[in-house]
Amino acid sequence: MNGGDCRIQAFFACHAAKGSSFTLTAGAESIHYTVITYKAVLITDSAHEQYPQRNHPLNTSFIHRLELPAGLHQTAEEIEAKWGRGEGLERFHVNALLQGMLYELMMEVERGRGGAGPDMVDIVTTYIAGHYRQELELKELAALAGCSARQLQRRFKQEKLIGPMEYVIRLRMESAQRMLRHTDAPISEIAERTGYRDMYYFSRAFKKYYGVPPQLYRRSAAFGTGALPAHTGLSDRYAASYESLQGPVICHMRGEYGVTATPRRIAVLDVQYADHLLALDIAPAGSVGTGGSTSLHFPQYIRDRLRATEMTGSYEYPDLEAVERCSRIL
Repeated sequence: MNGGDCRIQAFFACHAAKGSSFTLTAGAESIHYTVITYKAVLITDSAHEQYPQRNHPLNTSFIHRLELPAGLHQTAEEIEAKWGRGEGLERFHVNALLQGMLYELMMEVERGRGGAGPDMVDIVTTYIAGHYRQELELKELAALAGCSARQLQRRFKQEKLIGPMEYVIRLRMESAQRMLRHTDAPISEIAERTGYRDMYYFSRAFKKYYGVPPQLYRRSAAFGTGALPAHTGLSDRYAASYESLQGPVICHMRGEYGVTATPRRIAVLDVQYADHLLALDIAPAGSVGTGGSTSLHFPQYIRDRLRATEMTGSYEYPDLEAVERCSRIL
C-alpha cells in the first residue's frame, strides 16, 4: 500500500485514506475480502480539532492484523447485505454499523501502537451499546479493552457502579421497555431483538428487573400509569395477595378474588408458574407454551413432566377456551 509491502496471514484489515493506492496479491490460497468505500463529512459547528498534535485516525492509512476478527468480519458482511437491499432504513443502519466498526478498528490500532486512546470503560461501553443484542461474555469484553476480566470488572464498577454484564442487561431492558411502550411487537419478537432467544427467560429477566412481567408492563403503560422504574412495587398492587377472615385474597387488575377452597385444577398463563408448580410436585392441568404462533411447545427441561398438561396457547395469546376446559373437574 502506497509503495510499501506487508505480508499478511489469516485475518487483517486495511484502511486506505483518500488518495491511497493498494494492491492485493494472493499466495497459494485465495483471498476472501470485502471492500467498503465511505466519505467522512464534518458535522457543522462541531469541534474542528479533536486530535491535537496528531493526525485524525480517519486520515491515516494502515494495515493491521486483527485481534478479534470474527466480530469485525460479521459486521462487514452485515453492512454488505444491508446496503445491497437499497432500503432507506437499512442504509441508515449501515452508517451506524460502519461507524461502530471503524471505532473498534481505530481503537485496536491505537492499542497496538501504544497510544493512550480512550479509557477501557469507554471502549467497552461503546462496544456494548452496539452489540448488546448479541451474546456477550466478560472475557470477550476484557480482551477488547486489553485487560483481564477481573481488572475490567473492578474498573467498570468504579465508574458505572455496576458490572459490565449488568450494564448489558440494563441496555437490553431499556430497549425492551421502549418497544413495549411504543410498539405492538409480540413479546417473542421483543425478546429476540433484545438478545434473548427464549421468551420464557426474557420474561423472567424483565420481571426481575422491573418487578412485573412484560405483558403486564405493556398493559399498565396502555392504561396511562406511566414509565415504571425497576422495583416500583407495581407487582404488589396488581399481582399480590393478602389474608382475610374468609381466606386468601388475590389482587389483580380487575379487582380482587377471594379463594374459598383449595384449587383442584390449575391452569397457568406463564411457563415459569408451571415450573414453580412442578417444584411443589403439582402438575398444572393446563399451561401456555413457548415458541411461535404456529409451533408451541413446553421447554425441554420440564417437557416430560407436563405430558398430561393441556396446551393453552402462548404467553402472548392464551387460548381462553382451552383454559376453560382445564378448569372443569372431570
